[in-house]
Amino acid sequence: MKSSNIFLSSDAFQFYAAILIAFFVYLLGLRAYHKQKSHEQLRERYLFSGLDLWAAHCDYALGVFRRNWALTLRIMKEYREFDTNAEIDDFFDKFEELDYERFQISPSARIQSLIDSTVFWNAYQNIFALVTNANNEMKSDFGSGLRRMANEEEHPRKAEFLQEALNMSDELDEKAKINYELVSLVFQLSELLARTNYSINDMGVFSKRQDVIDRVVKMQDRVGNEEDAA
Repeated sequence: MKSSNIFLSSDAFQFYAAILIAFFVYLLGLRAYHKQKSHEQLRERYLFSGLDLWAAHCDYALGVFRRNWALTLRIMKEYREFDTNAEIDDFFDKFEELDYERFQISPSARIQSLIDSTVFWNAYQNIFALVTNANNEMKSDFGSGLRRMANEEEHPRKAEFLQEALNMSDELDEKAKINYELVSLVFQLSELLARTNYSINDMGVFSKRQDVIDRVVKMQDRVGNEEDAA
């Protein structure tokens, strides 16, 4: 009878041990599940809808500028060579307007929650303002002037007009250069965040990393220089 009680006690111990192990495995699994969900929430909010969306919007705006800038140079060359036979209407047909639905506050606001800095919102506004002003200069100033000039064969102000247009295009190109670096820095921050396994609770850690701080400081320096030049 005594040995039977020992045998039963051994069985009971194994049974309860198995339950306890299963419970701990369940807790570990539940913790891992919640951590993964929190990680996915951080990626969705601050990576996809924050850094990536910011970079995509600004890359789009600068792409509009670059295509219109190249179009302006091509039409300038045609007018210089072919005078009134240049395809002036081609400039207006192919000129690309900026889609202002791409201008959104939320990407910069999300990034500011992740990285406590207003530099992203300032840079975002500067890029869209640059493209808006550049489009106005290229279409209203150059385009309208070109249409008037092309009505008269070998217009007496042709050389002067083309030189002014070239100066305008060079100045706009110079102003745009710094913004490509800003987009590149945000892409770099996006890559840094994508390589982490941070959860929502860890988001404060990201902004304290030295590689993140270095890039934010670079952005602040570039945006400050750009605003001083303006």
